[in-house]
Amino acid sequence: MKVFSLILAVIVASALEIGGLLLVVLYAPSAAFGVTILAVLAVTALVYGPLMLGSMTAYWNMTKTVSDRAYFRRWLWIIVGIEALGAIAMIIFALLAPAPWWLPVTFIAAGLVLTPLSLVVGRALYRHGEAHSRPALVWSPVTRSEMLRRVAVVAITFVTVLVLGLVVFGLIESGSGHALTRPGTLISFALQFALLAAAFACIVITVPLNRRLRDAVGGELGTIRKVSKVVLRKRPVHLDEDEQAAAARYAAIIPATLAFTIGYVTLLYVALGIQQIRLMTQGFDATYSVVYTGALVVVLLVAVPFFTLRVRRARRYARDHMEFAVPNDES
Repeated sequence: MKVFSLILAVIVASALEIGGLLLVVLYAPSAAFGVTILAVLAVTALVYGPLMLGSMTAYWNMTKTVSDRAYFRRWLWIIVGIEALGAIAMIIFALLAPAPWWLPVTFIAAGLVLTPLSLVVGRALYRHGEAHSRPALVWSPVTRSEMLRRVAVVAITFVTVLVLGLVVFGLIESGSGHALTRPGTLISFALQFALLAAAFACIVITVPLNRRLRDAVGGELGTIRKVSKVVLRKRPVHLDEDEQAAAARYAAIIPATLAFTIGYVTLLYVALGIQQIRLMTQGFDATYSVVYTGALVVVLLVAVPFFTLRVRRARRYARDHMEFAVPNDES
């Protein structure tokens, strides 16, 4: 249920983001580049803020302890604050573009609806999951063969969608003489869809790993926050005997999760970069595409080393503390 909900939420959020940006382009085509960036940031905040809140409340019990409630309130105010800034940015965009008055009203209203809706849906999914929960899995590390099987799923997804895309777009090309159906453009479309499909595959195959990760720390948000400080950030936090076992189990699983996170971000950003390159070659204004592609590259140059460092720290911690990683029923 949660796997399907996550996939559906990501698809809906991506559709809302694309649809929102399409409205911005259609109804304010003469807006300056800097003004359009305001709209892009606003739409992103108003769409992905609720998605993050929903994901948090669907996966964790955010009201179990005083610490958990304080942690959630902090994130809630941060995300609501970002959404408020997004609403202000959208109003400024509409004034400077200029854009019709209903455009910012629509986006702000959508944000006002999506935020509480995400909380309601997230909590409902959490209650459903608890009511239909399966017994916690006996802990086991992620083996090399298991990782290779998951990588193979991503690779097969990419190749399958690429071949299907080439076939489908090839049929389109054979029946149309439109400029958008030129071979190079069609290949870029097929490649972009294949990269996006592989990125979503990274999300799907990570969900079971996240469940194992949650079971490894006893399902406690406070515990996972504490051990992550020790394992990933090397903070000198005191751990009791149970927390040491949780930290060792966490360190043995989190590298796999982070590896597929790197894969997801890389595949997604390469797909977005291909889209911008295609737009530039088709005669669209190159300023936005160049800046946007440059931003994607910068994020990758920061994110990939950041996550890679955490993977190395976790592997080192797991190797040095494996004696603490006893099965759950023995800890």
